[in-house]
Amino acid sequence: MIKSCTIIYFSPTGTTKKVVKIIADDVAKHLPIHSEPNKGIPYRELDITNPIKDLKETDFTFGKDDFVIIGIPVYSGRVPKLAKKALLSLRGNHTPAALIATFGNRHYDDSLLELKTLVESHGFLVVAAGAFVTEHTVVQKFGAGRPNDEDIRKIHQFANHLANKLHSWNPSNHSDLSIKGNPTYRRYKSIPITPHTIRSQCVTCGACAKQCPAKAISMEHPQKTDRKKCVTCMRCVRRCPQKARSLHKYEEFIAEKSIAKLCRDYKYPEIFI
Repeated sequence: MIKSCTIIYFSPTGTTKKVVKIIADDVAKHLPIHSEPNKGIPYRELDITNPIKDLKETDFTFGKDDFVIIGIPVYSGRVPKLAKKALLSLRGNHTPAALIATFGNRHYDDSLLELKTLVESHGFLVVAAGAFVTEHTVVQKFGAGRPNDEDIRKIHQFANHLANKLHSWNPSNHSDLSIKGNPTYRRYKSIPITPHTIRSQCVTCGACAKQCPAKAISMEHPQKTDRKKCVTCMRCVRRCPQKARSLHKYEEFIAEKSIAKLCRDYKYPEIFI
């Protein structure tokens, strides 16, 4: 019997977190507590978006009776490098895991397969995986309004199938889950654009620097951004209380043109269970 549930997510703009929490809410309420069979198990959250402080090794260690949901956004068809760095700290012991990738109406490419390979090498058994569409992080017109009502229905459907599978979970009966992707992985390409500060609006509060996953913004001089460190996750743009962070218009134009053909057609979620 599953006794605990943990959700782990890298979610700079909050969309991956939203999808993962919908799944966790559904799954947790369908997994009964041994002592209280009419009550679903609670779950805890482990946000790896920012460098994690005050966490012990035990926070990243899981056993056979634990269940973990791991969510990441797709960057260049891959697992974000910053997320991968944090996920390498995980330790499982035949621990069942569900993997979630969110993508901005382009494709999830090798991200789920890469994530599966990573967590399985650290003692987890992947029982389900899903790729769900959200708005594009950089060019929000692509995937605008996603996940929409139909996407949400698919997410709930995935969660219900997952909960049913976990009801009879037994590591000895586990079979390898086949997931799409190229095992050589596509080449990781970072987007060569960086948000800048609108100095007339900036009050140097430092909110952007404190929340930058890549630590690319100086705490002492938050109007400065290290272009070599920036991963264009857009967290600073979404989180700035003064709306003082944005992309240059010509950079937005270039980004839109470079991916327009790939993002033009309506994409659908894909699940593996």
